[in-house]
Amino acid sequence: MRRLPLLAVLALAACSSSSSNPCTGWMQWSQSAAHDGDVCLAAQTPAKVLAQAAVDPFATFETSDDGDLLVHYPVPLIVGDDVYFMHKLGMYSEPCQPTPDGSEQACHFWDTQIWTEERWHWKGAKLEFVWSVGSDWHPVPSEVSTSEPLFQPVVVGDNLYVPAAAGAVDRVNRTSGLLEKRIDQIGRASCRERV
Repeated sequence: MRRLPLLAVLALAACSSSSSNPCTGWMQWSQSAAHDGDVCLAAQTPAKVLAQAAVDPFATFETSDDGDLLVHYPVPLIVGDDVYFMHKLGMYSEPCQPTPDGSEQACHFWDTQIWTEERWHWKGAKLEFVWSVGSDWHPVPSEVSTSEPLFQPVVVGDNLYVPAAAGAVDRVNRTSGLLEKRIDQIGRASCRERV
């Protein structure tokens, strides 16, 4: 019988969270939806650039008149010595201008860009390109969003999951870069539909 109160105390201690420990709550996005907290790991001081790679050749065009870059970039995904990150290709189209009569128009100027995910690998002190996988994903039309929506793949085990058209997700072998399966839970027929 003495074990029951002891187990209850241990269970409460294990399940409770202390506000003095920032690592017991929300573990992603710097502890809150506002991205204003601390993370639970000590990092290197960003005193030295180890490698550089261009991810967005259109960044100069996507900067507002007041200097803000109106794009959300995904975080690089790091697994061991592998680094996965987004790279945009295609052509840049100018944003749509308002119609003279003020009527609404469909504006898909992001459709000329191609979002890809690349695998790079640290070989000694050098970061080397390994492969790139393209996506048929496109952001929502620009009249719906004031800044470019986020393209964020995720690594789970041996797979890289990449956003695809019409709300689908492509499962890619993260070592070879080969498409293994398209996961289409919505069952949309048209790749032009956006979710």
